[in-house]
Amino acid sequence: MLDIFRKIFNSFWITVNFIFSGALLISTLSAFISPAKFWILAFFGLASPYLLLINFGFIIYWSVLWRRLFLVSCIAIGLSSFQFSSFISFPFGAPHLKQGESSFRILSYNVRSFNRYNWLNDTSARNGIIGFIRKEQPSVICFQEFYTMEMGSFTLEELSKMLINTEYKHICYTSGKHVKSHFGIATFSCFPIINKGVIKFENTQNVCIYSDLVIKNDTVRVYNNHLQSIRFIKEDYDFMDTLRFEYSESQVKEIKGISYKLKDAFIKRAEQVDIISEHIRHSPYPVIVCGDFNDTPFSYTYHTMRGSLKDAFKVSGAGISNSYNGPFPSYRIDFILHSKDISSYDFMTNTILLSDHYPLECSMSINKGKH
Repeated sequence: MLDIFRKIFNSFWITVNFIFSGALLISTLSAFISPAKFWILAFFGLASPYLLLINFGFIIYWSVLWRRLFLVSCIAIGLSSFQFSSFISFPFGAPHLKQGESSFRILSYNVRSFNRYNWLNDTSARNGIIGFIRKEQPSVICFQEFYTMEMGSFTLEELSKMLINTEYKHICYTSGKHVKSHFGIATFSCFPIINKGVIKFENTQNVCIYSDLVIKNDTVRVYNNHLQSIRFIKEDYDFMDTLRFEYSESQVKEIKGISYKLKDAFIKRAEQVDIISEHIRHSPYPVIVCGDFNDTPFSYTYHTMRGSLKDAFKVSGAGISNSYNGPFPSYRIDFILHSKDISSYDFMTNTILLSDHYPLECSMSINKGKH
């Protein structure tokens, strides 16, 4: 009887192991197949880190039992390892800016409207964001969820004065244009902006802007993106925070609602990134691509946007990436990418709690004679 039970027990875990190893392999396809064509893969991509951890658990489990079945998860992890190099970066050999080397500092930050609606219950958050930027003194700032007032203490003119040394700006307001408060996306620069453009999408307030900056004798095109938001509401976050699986009609309805929002956002981002990546391919200048992609390093969005570009986090960052400090998803969804004609150094994710995103920044230099 004991032998029968042991066989059933082992058969169960072998089956579960194969299921999760297969799911990990399927998740790698999410980077290559557009959710607009097959959206279910995007959910596997979203679960990639958890699938990785589960497979590591199986490796330990079978190794303790001295069973060769640990090879199943080893093979699955090995075949999908390329995907996790965008999730974890090791500092060994990462380039650092040499003293005296000519460079500029770029910062990308979703400021959540400078805490306009007091989401953080911290009235000093706006001044904290400005103080942080003044301390860092970046040469180029890419804001997402940018906000100013028509009148009062936070007009564009007043904000421009507070930011110091970034006198050139490119702003695209996507809502509130005809009222007292304006919301959108903005790029500030200490370098002259000689050309500006906007890439708009249908039926959304998300947008991409690009600005051509003259940096000494070179011109660089900076793309500032805020891709399709999931648009969870407070009730969605509250539900996920307190989720206890119990089959009930209300819970099934809530799970379906969240799933539909994710699906819709996956598809819209895929369509948006196809447009932007095509635009990037035709840029006459080396490019820097910043912003809130609202998607993870395991996604079609990231893989398509990156294309032949370099990821500043992978080049000179360290640790496990995370740029979103809200409840879901706790991944890196903000990025700084750049052309091979540009080098990046000393990438940082500043874990300050002044928005639901962390600011990203790194130093950059233009490689002479390569463009």
